[in-house]
Amino acid sequence: DGTLSGAELEAALAYIASHDEIWEVILTGGDPFMLSARRAREISERLGAIEHVKIIRWHTRVPAVDPARVTAEFVDAIKPQGAATYVVLHANHARELTNEARAAIARIVDAGIPMLSQSVLLKGVNDNADTLEALMRALVEARVKPYYLHHLDKAPGTSHFRCTIEQGQALTR
Repeated sequence: DGTLSGAELEAALAYIASHDEIWEVILTGGDPFMLSARRAREISERLGAIEHVKIIRWHTRVPAVDPARVTAEFVDAIKPQGAATYVVLHANHARELTNEARAAIARIVDAGIPMLSQSVLLKGVNDNADTLEALMRALVEARVKPYYLHHLDKAPGTSHFRCTIEQGQALTR
């Protein structure tokens, strides 16, 4: 399922602890907001206890797709002592920012955790300036700073969503 086993997590934490050049740790892949609050707290506290780790960045779609999972307990769990926490919301269209999603975002931001966004340029979804502008404005209204706009990874089965680099550059201009 892509989840790290206990031994794999221990190895990852040991690696991070033994490499003082690691300043920032990004939790992503699957969705780390699917962890229990207990498990998220354990990981956050262990990372926060590593002196050279100053930033912990959680990448997630959960506030948009399952906002009820963003409980006060979970938000508290991702704020360890010793490191700054950021949450990066993966959102691709303004319609994802429902009232429930905005409430979940507010729980995070009101707890003092800055939020950034990551969006993927998707053909037929958000591949025009008006749609991207609506998304970026909706994010800012929800107190999420637009941060990344990516081209789609070349993963099998996704080619029908792929925009060309030239299309992306034109939209950026």
